Amino acid sequence: MLFREIGEQGQERLLASQAVIVGCGALGSL
Repeated sequence: MLFREIGEQGQERLLASQAVIVGCGALGSL
């Protein structure tokens, strides 16, 4: 699995980046 290769820190960074992208997308759609 990719997640195993990335590691816990990588997963946290990935989730954080997704949250930022979703947040920016929500703000941009307003």
